[in-house]
Amino acid sequence: MINIEGKNVIAGFDPDSLPTDRFTTGTATVEVTDGRLTVDGIGGENTKLNYITIVSVEDELTVAEV
Repeated sequence: MINIEGKNVIAGFDPDSLPTDRFTTGTATVEVTDGRLTVDGIGGENTKLNYITIVSVEDELTVAEV
């Protein structure tokens, strides 16, 4: 489980259930109101990130490939 600014971006991903692909991606557009992008794994188990790509879009942030 990956949440960004309180919005769930990846849910229910279990890499052990897939025969070959142990990774997944997610995309979200979120609003950052406090100047800090909040990313958490609350609700997940042993959650890890490889990378996050962040792009500013007219007063909003777009997070791609989580």
